[in-house]
Amino acid sequence: MAETGLWLLRDAHDQWRATYEDVAGGRGDGEHHRQVALRLHQHAAAVATWARALDDLCGGDPGPMPGYRVDRTDSSGELLDGARYVCNRSVHQLLNLTQSIGGISYPRSYPRRYDEVGIVNWAQERYLPRAETERPGQAALRAAYVARYAGQPVFETLAELRKWFDWKLR
Repeated sequence: MAETGLWLLRDAHDQWRATYEDVAGGRGDGEHHRQVALRLHQHAAAVATWARALDDLCGGDPGPMPGYRVDRTDSSGELLDGARYVCNRSVHQLLNLTQSIGGISYPRSYPRRYDEVGIVNWAQERYLPRAETERPGQAALRAAYVARYAGQPVFETLAELRKWFDWKLR
């Protein structure tokens, strides 16, 4: 079962990277930009969903993987709990927690364009639902998201999730 989940996580991560590489530096105006942003979010949410499933499986459903809970300490715990928050918000509220930030690509081309697809970051805390409106049991997951994800580049976090499960399931 874990091998299947790991394959699915890797595939979603590969899809995110491929989509980003296809569009990075390309024009991102109007409907096209919206579709690209949704496609990137779709793949990021899929990585988070498979990370959540693997975390559940390895952490005790049906029985804990030897050493998993010990290795799931402060930093990795925040990484995994943040992924759980992304999954929950993406699935239950259809929130897009990724933000495509326009920028300039390098090497520069002329005339300069500022509407290119640039960096894709996780949404800042100010874009999350108000803390008092969160669903029950989400406070700790939200705190992990804010600590580890908010405002950070999506590609780094997705790579960390992949690396974590590649290590744990090697």
